[in-house]
Amino acid sequence: MKEIDFSPLHDWFIEADDGSIQRADEPYFKARLRAPGTWQITTAGDYIYLVEGEKEALVIDTGNGCGNLREMCRKLTDKPIRRAANTHEHFDHTVGNCYFDEVYMTQACKDAVTSPDYRYAYLNDLDIPRDYPIHVVSDGDIIDLGGRELEVFAVPDHAAGSMMLLDRKNRLLFSGDELGTPAYKEVRTTVEAYARNVARLYEHIEEIDWIFGGGFVYDHMILYRQMQCLNQILKGSEAQVYYAPKPIMPDPDPEGRMVIPRRVPNPYDFYKHKKPDTGSRRIMTYAYCSIIYEHDRVFDQKS
Repeated sequence: MKEIDFSPLHDWFIEADDGSIQRADEPYFKARLRAPGTWQITTAGDYIYLVEGEKEALVIDTGNGCGNLREMCRKLTDKPIRRAANTHEHFDHTVGNCYFDEVYMTQACKDAVTSPDYRYAYLNDLDIPRDYPIHVVSDGDIIDLGGRELEVFAVPDHAAGSMMLLDRKNRLLFSGDELGTPAYKEVRTTVEAYARNVARLYEHIEEIDWIFGGGFVYDHMILYRQMQCLNQILKGSEAQVYYAPKPIMPDPDPEGRMVIPRRVPNPYDFYKHKKPDTGSRRIMTYAYCSIIYEHDRVFDQKS
């Protein structure tokens, strides 16, 4: 196991949800039991989940925060923790992969999980090991933890390598970032392709109580609301032109510190590279849900 040296981040600071601020090279972990044998962990990056079976435990996503995630998780369960799984390839879900003996991911995720993109440029000085063993999984595969099985659903849109994990025993779906926020979803492929993903998941809505996402926890009705809204777009209902709010470059705090929220991309780099909004996007609001999409990418291209 290789340790990550986070000392290059010493002059950056991270603010937690409670307002506390500490240096980015200091370990921070906060765990909350959300369901039987299921913990939600905050570090930096999106939420991490620890899922305990009868024989072993699995970590779902590994964040990009300082500290040995695997050692921290050992304080929560007495089950062996050897493996992790990535819901997708984005950097705020994958930095801690190197602490595990093996990582489950889709082939598309494996092909893309390499280095920080522009949203995480402040992390470029970190030496992130990428030589950990990878176990490629496909749609329909089962990850068996002993008395607790997680079924793989390959559902690319937010990222090419996205997958969700369905835990029928505990009626949970681990969704990564694919469903967006509770209020809106931004489609990155076509509306038709994303609607197929949601329709597949909707077939299992009676098996799901809660959906544990990278940034949010939802009840299963988000699938119903999104399906209704997507159908409005597909049948040609009129939508509004969508202009994203103009990003405002954050300033250092009163003490001159460059402070990053724990669970969002680094704004100092993200806003520098934000592309101007051309007005090509549309927003459909229906059934207490909003879908943002490109007006010329509603239907799949026909060959």
